[in-house]
Amino acid sequence: MFDRLLLRRLARLALIAAVQGASGAAGGAVITLTVLWVGRHC
Repeated sequence: MFDRLLLRRLARLALIAAVQGASGAAGGAVITLTVLWVGRHC
């Protein structure tokens, strides 16, 4: 019972970390593309 609860907690933390990592990477890509686009048009 304790192991199952621990596994669920670890799975939730892994899922949150994956989501935050994906959103962080997407944000970085958007910033990079924006900087490149502005640099090209200025």
